[in-house]
This record gives sequence, structure tokens and C-alpha cells, in this order.
Amino acid sequence: MVVQLLTGGYIMSQGNYSPLWMVLVTVLFLGIAAVSGMMSKPLKQIVGSIRENRSATAYIAKARAMSFAVLIMYLVIIYLMKFPF
Repeated sequence: MVVQLLTGGYIMSQGNYSPLWMVLVTVLFLGIAAVSGMMSKPLKQIVGSIRENRSATAYIAKARAMSFAVLIMYLVIIYLMKFPF
């Protein structure tokens, strides 16, 4: 992720993009990384619940919501990359 952020920042600096576009793409990239990292806790709790034969419904809902948020940010970043302004 760090290498991708650095190389992407270099490539962005070489192009003719608006500052708003660069900020949006950077924030979305960092948002995807942050939410993906936060998603590890509910996933570990799901595994622990399965091992202990407990219900994991709440943890599954939380992980599903976070993965949906990552999906939305990913789709927005793809759109912004395809149609920069």
C-alpha cells in the first residue's frame, strides 16, 4: 500500500489534474486502506465465534457493512480514474 501510494503520488504530480481530483483520489485510497484494516477485528471475532459455537450474526453484519463501504469507495475511485476532471 505504501509503495502504491508513493508511486501513485509521483504519477499524479506528473499529470495535469485538478487539485480537487487529487485530494479526492488520495482520501478515497486512504479510506479504503483504513476501512479494510478496521475490518480485521470483526473477521477475527467471527472466527472466534465459530470456534466457540456462538452466534456471529452481529460480527457478520459489521463486516458486511464495512466491506460494502469499501466497495462503494472502490467504485467511486474507479469512476474518478476513468473520468478525471
